[in-house]
Amino acid sequence: MIARMKPLIAGMYAFFKKVSSSIYRPLPWVVFAAVLLVSVWRIASFASVATAAPDQGAQPKTGGQPAAQLTPEQVQILTKQALDAQSAEKLKEEVKGYLEWLIAIAGIFSIVGTIAAGFTAQAFTDQAEKSVEHAEKKFQGLMQSSRNQLKRFRRKYGELVVAEDTRRKALESLKEHKDSVVGADGGFEWRGGKFYALMDSSKRQRLLSSERYLGYDLKLNIDDKDNTPLYLRLLANFYVAKFEYENGFRSGHIGDLERAEYLLKLWTRQYPDQFEMRNDLGLIYTRFYAFFKALEAAATAEITQQKAAAEAKKYLYLARDEFTDSRRTRPNQQRAQYNLAFVSGEEGNLEKAIEFLKEGVGNSNWEQKPNAENAGQLNYNLACCMALKIMEDKAAADAARVEELVKFVESLDGKAHTPREQVDQDFDYDGKTKKPKGDFYDLMQALGGLGQAGKDAAKRLQDARAKLSP
Repeated sequence: MIARMKPLIAGMYAFFKKVSSSIYRPLPWVVFAAVLLVSVWRIASFASVATAAPDQGAQPKTGGQPAAQLTPEQVQILTKQALDAQSAEKLKEEVKGYLEWLIAIAGIFSIVGTIAAGFTAQAFTDQAEKSVEHAEKKFQGLMQSSRNQLKRFRRKYGELVVAEDTRRKALESLKEHKDSVVGADGGFEWRGGKFYALMDSSKRQRLLSSERYLGYDLKLNIDDKDNTPLYLRLLANFYVAKFEYENGFRSGHIGDLERAEYLLKLWTRQYPDQFEMRNDLGLIYTRFYAFFKALEAAATAEITQQKAAAEAKKYLYLARDEFTDSRRTRPNQQRAQYNLAFVSGEEGNLEKAIEFLKEGVGNSNWEQKPNAENAGQLNYNLACCMALKIMEDKAAADAARVEELVKFVESLDGKAHTPREQVDQDFDYDGKTKKPKGDFYDLMQALGGLGQAGKDAAKRLQDARAKLSP
């Protein structure tokens, strides 16, 4: 029974607290005012009675004579006066009682007000404690909800979090490794595949895994003009170096070249005047060209040869366009001219190739800064083109042109920076027993059959040959 009554008691207690907190302030004043009004009314009644009643000790004037016998009317009047005096006395006592009650009620309600104020303060404290407890519960609920959401996020997107972390570390290791591919002038060098080959296998595989799962292009920040072009160039040259390295084992995959092309185009489409990346892109197209030329030479079916030849021609034109745009944007460089000379040579235009190379020799920066090794390669290629042009023009007997060539080769003493294998190939490969034919081979053979002047020129070239390699 008591248990069933508890909810009712608790409800009444809560109701009383709520009501008391809202009505205790005006209630004493209402009661006090009511008692005061009643008291004032009774005092007014008393005053009227006291005024109307004669002095009870007064006697009727008879001129000093004994009072005569009272008539019935007089008796009635005297009786009424006596009753009025008695009523006034009673009213006086009643008013006195009202005033005492008024004072008592004022004191009582003062005490009640104090008690109510204390009760309200306690109610406020209880309410504050409940508010704090409620806020704490809400906070704990919010924290628990956040933890649950984080758990759901990790369950749903945990793989992406891991992939992003792996990609970040892979790119950092690629940036640390860039010294093997970035020259002293800031230019990239991927030939020979050393950027890929010299990288630790675990790091390059981690990079490849992160690229397959979450490619750099999927989170590309095109507005970051410092890091984005750097990583795009690093990744592009990484893929080209991978192709070069694997192609040395006859396992190069053209998809790596396509990936490199795609990465660079992400930037050049937005910033077409970025000439360094245009040079990189043009160089990739020369690799496409070489790939399809090799395929054309190896193909046995005529249809395959035709398709390969068409692809090779297409990519050579694309390379020329990129190098031309780079040269137009930055004419005082050497790299664009060097590669335009290569394109012209492949097209069979040796005269144009020599023009580009001589223009490059007149510049001092490879791209942004001087690069002695690449500048030496440019000078060596100029010597090769001059030798080929003499043979193309059947001018081996032209002593002036031969002398010009010999002096130029001799001036490259310690400056050509050309690998020994390349120099040996250009002087010794006949194109039959050893392929491909070297650029100096035919001229050296022709000079040997032109008498003593020709033999002397050939000997001078042989002597200078040893100084073309570091």
